[in-house]
Amino acid sequence: HAESVLGGIDYLVLNHIALSPVAPWVGSDKNLTLVDTLYTVNTKSYIHLTSHALPLLEQSRGHIVAVSSLAGKVPHPYIISYSSSKFALDGFFSGLRIEFSLRKIDVSVTLCLLGFVGTENAVQQLRNYGFKGIVDYVPMSTPSSAALAIVKGGADRAREVYYPFMQVRSMTLLRDIIPGTLAQIIGLVFSH
Repeated sequence: HAESVLGGIDYLVLNHIALSPVAPWVGSDKNLTLVDTLYTVNTKSYIHLTSHALPLLEQSRGHIVAVSSLAGKVPHPYIISYSSSKFALDGFFSGLRIEFSLRKIDVSVTLCLLGFVGTENAVQQLRNYGFKGIVDYVPMSTPSSAALAIVKGGADRAREVYYPFMQVRSMTLLRDIIPGTLAQIIGLVFSH
C-alpha cells in the first residue's frame, strides 16, 4: 500500500511500546502473560514491519530507525519483561545491520537508545509505583528533544543514538567496564 500511495518507503521509524507495569518478577501467570504481550508489541511487531518494508527500503536505499531504550542495553529491575523485549531489539537490528553489510544491501539500521523521557505516562507510572527517586533525581529529556535526536540519527545513518547522550552512553560504558558498580547504582535508583 505504501508503494502505491507514497511511491515507496525511504524511512521506516519503529517507535511503539506496550505499557509495562513496574512490578517485581514473581514467575506468576500474570508475569508470563505480560512477557507474551510485550514481546508481541515491543519486539515481534518491529521485526514483522521491517520484513514487510524491506523490499521497498532496498529499492530506495532507505533507513530503518528502531527506537529502543536504555533498558535494552542495561538491565532494569521491576521492568524485566520490558527490558528483555528491548534487549531482543538490539540483537535483531544489530545482527541485521551486519547482515546487510555482508550482503551489500544499502539500507541503514539505526538503533535509538533512549533514557528517561518525561512523557506524562512515564512520570505517572514511576510515581504510582513509588519510584519517586527516579522522577526527582534522574534528569528527564523532553519528548520533542528525544524526537529530534531520533530523526537526526536516522538522517545521519548512525549505528546507534544515545539520548540523552551522557546519561545513556555512560550507563552502557559502566555496564561493560564495571558491571558490579552499575548494578549498585541501578539498585539505588530503583530503591523505594
